Amino acid sequence: MATITLTISEYIEGDKTHIDIKNVATGGISGTTENRTLDWTYGDHTDGIFGSVKGKSRWVKLSDVDEDEFIKTGFDDLEGEHVQAYVESKDNGWTANQVSANSISGATNKGVNWMRTYRSGDLKP
Repeated sequence: MATITLTISEYIEGDKTHIDIKNVATGGISGTTENRTLDWTYGDHTDGIFGSVKGKSRWVKLSDVDEDEFIKTGFDDLEGEHVQAYVESKDNGWTANQVSANSISGATNKGVNWMRTYRSGDLKP
């Protein structure tokens, strides 16, 4: 069992928001680095665990997430923008749809992250 540490950087380049996520396991074992551009354009990525994938990310209001009611639940802020990431495996027949938010209310920092994964042939909502 290993502990995974995520180092997350967010920055704006031109008119696009970028989120870079570097994964490092206990003992300094290097993991995958995910470089996301929030423009809802597919990009290819090879992951040491998940294999070849293509994905896209964007800022989104929950009312604009039509694919899945489940991933809209649990958020306090229904009108603000959240980060949606959608990934398809190129080799293993699965997709993942994820919405994440982080809000600060007073001294409380609350993170909400919902993801639903499907294998090919599974029923989608």
